[in-house]
Amino acid sequence: MTPRLFRSSLGVVLLLGIVALPLSAWADADCTGTAATRQSVTAFSALLDGQPGTASQPQVTTSAGISQGSGQVQLGYAFTPGARQFACDMLLSVNLPTLEFADSKGRFDRSFGLSWEQRWRADDAYGPTLSTFLALQVPFDSPGSHPQLSLAGVVARSFKPGTFYVNLTTASQNGVRSWGWQTTTLVGWRHDLRDGRSLVLDAGVQSGGGWLVEAALQIPVGASLTIGPGFSWADGNGRSAATFGVVLQRTFSLGPPKQ
Repeated sequence: MTPRLFRSSLGVVLLLGIVALPLSAWADADCTGTAATRQSVTAFSALLDGQPGTASQPQVTTSAGISQGSGQVQLGYAFTPGARQFACDMLLSVNLPTLEFADSKGRFDRSFGLSWEQRWRADDAYGPTLSTFLALQVPFDSPGSHPQLSLAGVVARSFKPGTFYVNLTTASQNGVRSWGWQTTTLVGWRHDLRDGRSLVLDAGVQSGGGWLVEAALQIPVGASLTIGPGFSWADGNGRSAATFGVVLQRTFSLGPPKQ
């Protein structure tokens, strides 16, 4: 990573921290509710659920997808830093460089991802879940490359049979210093099935004319493992492609959360 690129990335991170400080007083204080259980989505899907994890229970997630002879494998680590207000409604994530396959050859993408998801209020009788999601993709060993930033707002409302979601995301196309941004609107539904399983459906459109349709299952295996196989059909720049994939998420317990 070049010094200039490092300074740009650091500046974005500091800006996000400054914005977060005055907003922290509005964060939802109830971290023991059922919204996280009812509304969490762990499946091969672009849908953001807006939910934090549990303090002292980090998550390791592996995502793999294949489309038209090429594929990707990504490994991520996420954690909720505390059990008190603001910290308990937060999910911080680190995604390692993606392993990409094409023509029977594999290579690692020269970038890593950082993200911060914050739930500002949990779904209750008075209104839906309201959350924000900020992600930064940082390139390294790539001269001329710039960090890519995405910002999203998440609304989630639970009903008796499931949960309805709305995601509004804007992402930079040519680095955070560019005015080239693309907006995506995504709506989804998680339908609760038996034995803790769920069916996740979503569809979205992009400002550039692209669209996306997805279907996935969320299957808990024991108390700490979730499997989420899924299917995606996307169209962008006049080209459509189908992708099959699966998500595996393992939750670890590090003992009682610190107060």
